[in-house]
Amino acid sequence: MRNLHIDVTKGVLIFLVVLGHYLERLIGWNEPINQAILGGIYFVHMPAFIFISGMFFKEEKILEKLIYFLSLYLPFQILFQLLDAFYNGSLWNWSFHWVWFARPYWVLWYLFSMMAWTILTFLLKKTAYPVLFSLILALLIGCSPINNYNYSIGRVFVFLPFFMIGAIYGRTIFQYILQLPYAKLFAVITLLIITAVAAISHYSYYWLFGSLSYRQLHVDLWQGMLIRSVIMLLSVMGILSLFVLTQNFKKPWISLGQKTLPVYVLHGFVIIVLAHQLSFKYSVEINIFISFVLAIMTCMVLQLQIFERLIRVISLFVYKPFVKLLELFDRKKGL
Repeated sequence: MRNLHIDVTKGVLIFLVVLGHYLERLIGWNEPINQAILGGIYFVHMPAFIFISGMFFKEEKILEKLIYFLSLYLPFQILFQLLDAFYNGSLWNWSFHWVWFARPYWVLWYLFSMMAWTILTFLLKKTAYPVLFSLILALLIGCSPINNYNYSIGRVFVFLPFFMIGAIYGRTIFQYILQLPYAKLFAVITLLIITAVAAISHYSYYWLFGSLSYRQLHVDLWQGMLIRSVIMLLSVMGILSLFVLTQNFKKPWISLGQKTLPVYVLHGFVIIVLAHQLSFKYSVEINIFISFVLAIMTCMVLQLQIFERLIRVISLFVYKPFVKLLELFDRKKGL
């Protein structure tokens, strides 16, 4: 039976994803009010999304899962790059560089990372302490001398513990978190604390992206691991708080939560086009209001069935050949 509470939570999260991207594009992180809102969103929304993704992890048909995510990632990685090249003019003179393989384009890091999390979780679950190992990897990746932004390697490992905790303890946490005494009070206070931290602390917002090493963030290793640990702890508390507060949400969050894929993949195109075609030179408060309105409209439109079908049609161009190749390999292996 489908868990509607999870659907509701996913609906809230995908709205926060879209809203956060509008706020980034239209206003940015330099305005104090917007920094508080964006910080509060980024502390929670992707860690929670990844936690829920981990809840649905199963140790079967790993290759098919990898092909599925690859079939979504590859065509849209190319389409985003072409749209970017169109607006910067490099499409017409063929001077743009195909660096897309090294850097998943903007929102697509999540799809790229899903492939990595699927493999890493499959391997780490065979160890005695998979969650502990994932936490160690999350802290140690910041010590890497290489650019953690390339191949989304930083994000893969920094957010790995959320996926791992979701895969192992997710359903139990979802079941028992609601039974805690004063759960709603705890949730409200926690989210207020997270927002306050985002508003008053002088941190680089790149910490919330998980995409850079400690050297790139200009801190020493021990300071970097401490900061990353605190951020991860606040994110965990934020995830639990969100689960508590979404339990009484109803429609339209349920229907939105059941159609998160087309909204996630396609909203980037909408934001890029609007940001280039329209002028948003208003006050911060007005731009925040516009961002809320646009986020609502974007989610309402992209959850329509036609966009889900569009995603399926585009992904099948990659999915079908790879699946046929896998079936051919299996038949030869059977011989």
